[in-house]
Amino acid sequence: DLGEGWKRYALPVQIGEQGTPFKNTVYIRVDSQDNTVWMDAAQLEKGEMTAYEPGVQAGILTKNEKGLFTSGKPEEVSVAVNAVGGLTKPLTLSLLARDVQANLIWKKDFSIPAGKEEAIRLPLTLDNTAMGVMEVKMTAAYSGEPPLSVNTWRYAVVDRSREVRQNPLFGSE
Repeated sequence: DLGEGWKRYALPVQIGEQGTPFKNTVYIRVDSQDNTVWMDAAQLEKGEMTAYEPGVQAGILTKNEKGLFTSGKPEEVSVAVNAVGGLTKPLTLSLLARDVQANLIWKKDFSIPAGKEEAIRLPLTLDNTAMGVMEVKMTAAYSGEPPLSVNTWRYAVVDRSREVRQNPLFGSE
């Protein structure tokens, strides 16, 4: 039974031999009037369910709504980390920016000490010296452990000396 508050659910399943993608698939059917269910932190565990550990979420915040930055003009953005109850141990954030040909444009690592602070904001300056679309991959992990959060963010560096217009098929040109 679903309610309006957050609640942890366990759905035991039997997964047999490795097979086709459709053979080992878990489906969840939602029967509600508005067909809306909010889910967070889904995971598969072998054996008994382990104790809940709140996750770490990381992302990049910018005031630039379109993600279009001017070539040669540095842009200030923020790296944001949210950890319910704070960080139990030091966290490393690794950011890699690549262009559309997968060339490394820049790399930045942040070390965040353990502490009770739940919302952390760190300044990041984008130099915007390379033109084109950039994809930033951000990984948050405790030392020597699998990643807690991996996400991507895209932005474009354009030459504002020429007119930039929105193209509904290809973005900006």
